Amino acid sequence: MTIVDHFETFHGLPVFTLPEPGEEALPAAGDVAWRLDCYAAGEIPFAKLWRGFADRVPSAQVRALVIGPWWDDEYTELRPALELIVAEAERFPALRALFLADVTGEECEISWLQLTDITPVLKRFPLLEELGVRGGASQGLGWGDQEWRYVAVSE
Repeated sequence: MTIVDHFETFHGLPVFTLPEPGEEALPAAGDVAWRLDCYAAGEIPFAKLWRGFADRVPSAQVRALVIGPWWDDEYTELRPALELIVAEAERFPALRALFLADVTGEECEISWLQLTDITPVLKRFPLLEELGVRGGASQGLGWGDQEWRYVAVSE
């Protein structure tokens, strides 16, 4: 994976970007890694995209989730989107893989991706086997500028 392209597979599953409502039939919830992208969804706010995802896809069967651009117009930090995801963790008992910020350099300079403390993800999703994070020089992460981390969380 590079910062030029989006994931094609994640956690051994093909990545499927959630389309705008009515655009195409959806695959079975556990057969793909679901990618949420505010641009691909018609430039809607992440909260609306998240609600649409929850309404259209049986969340209890989702095994992998990829978060693309979470802003619809002007860039905003990840925290509000992450808070929505973490707040509804119980709706995703089968979730084993999560990637935050599947964003290309063309969509946003990686150094500008200001992330947030991701500790709540690990607390609310204790069964995660994979966690990926891409971002810039965000305070509190200590990972340096323009890096991405991909971590196997459990054996």
